[in-house]
Amino acid sequence: MDAPEPCLHAMARGEPMPSIHDEEGPRLPDGVGEVVDSHVHLFPPRVFDAIHRWFERHAWSVRYRLHSEQVVEFLRQRGVARFVALHYSHKPGMARELNRYVHEVARAHRDVIVPLGTVLPGEPDAEAVVHEALHTLDLHGLKLHCHVQQFAPDDPRLDPVWAACASAGKPVLVHAGREPRSPPTASTPTRSAQPSGSSACCSVTHDSSSWSRTSGPTRSPPTWR
Repeated sequence: MDAPEPCLHAMARGEPMPSIHDEEGPRLPDGVGEVVDSHVHLFPPRVFDAIHRWFERHAWSVRYRLHSEQVVEFLRQRGVARFVALHYSHKPGMARELNRYVHEVARAHRDVIVPLGTVLPGEPDAEAVVHEALHTLDLHGLKLHCHVQQFAPDDPRLDPVWAACASAGKPVLVHAGREPRSPPTASTPTRSAQPSGSSACCSVTHDSSSWSRTSGPTRSPPTWR
């Protein structure tokens, strides 16, 4: 494991980031067709608030400090047709609650939200958490975060997760980058593996070392049903 490093983002170093306050139009321009946002986070209010505080202290300022219903309204007003709802857990026992939460939010907005679940690899009852997410709640796949959850894609703890998703015919979205990099999340997994029989796609946050050493594990892109 690499030694803990401070977040390398410009804002964390006190440098200006003009894009955080760039001019925002009222909505998407006409003629662009149907827009689906494939990366939108939804969390319960207390978790959203904790994440915002963490970023303010350790990384960068969050421009849109919205809760879930506000996120839905914000995107709808700006012309986004649908979006994929993502979340992740960083401690045991959290994933099940988050999965149930996003399921309920998505039920209220069936025409807009494509919900994914999550699991913390290796947590007690991980297989039961995954089964509930993919079958009982009928979420459309799983989101995993290598850096925050501190695992590599070929970690043996993930074997039952890959197998469950392959059996259900549902994809796994993997955040494979290392940002925000800071002492509270110091793990830096860089290995990669392509799980047999499952469909995986990567969400990568760029930094020079992980970009050169992490490969993308995927076959054809998944279809968000």
